[in-house]
Amino acid sequence: PGYRSFVNSNRLTAQANELVSDLSLARSEAGARSRRTQVCIAATATSCATSGNDWAAGRIVWVDTDGNGSLDAPGEIIKYVPPLDGGVTLVASGPSNTASLIFQPYGGVSGGSTWTFKLCVPGDTKGRQVAELATQVSLAPIGDEPRVAHGLLGVETLPALGQGDHQVVGAQAAHQLRDARRRLPT
Repeated sequence: PGYRSFVNSNRLTAQANELVSDLSLARSEAGARSRRTQVCIAATATSCATSGNDWAAGRIVWVDTDGNGSLDAPGEIIKYVPPLDGGVTLVASGPSNTASLIFQPYGGVSGGSTWTFKLCVPGDTKGRQVAELATQVSLAPIGDEPRVAHGLLGVETLPALGQGDHQVVGAQAAHQLRDARRRLPT
């Protein structure tokens, strides 16, 4: 049981970190290209699902080069992530359509809504939660509150905020990071 819990915890941490990285990639590409970018549930390696909230099916990060809101050329794909392994579930909640998350050219989330992604392993009581806000993303174990927020200026992943617990921070939250490190047990 202890080893299985260890493996599950590491699997969830890795998959949550990859999701945070993909969301940050989409946000930064939107700003860099001055185009809307999207992260969507993958129906196939080259097409997005039109509905649903089961992100364990895989995801695509893509840029809307022609501005029509549709993924219509393989050249628009920035990254494809295959379905999650190990029976992990990844469910999104937030806006009415949780099949596609859109970042505007200025980096904000379309509609300004909050998204929550929950990663869980069946039969395990612990999981990870990623929240994508209009201008920031945070990562925490399910049941805990994020301790530090991330802004638009950069991303740094910090281990050792707690056992198996990671937080994401931006340059504008450097003072919060310093304070959080001071509060950590040694």
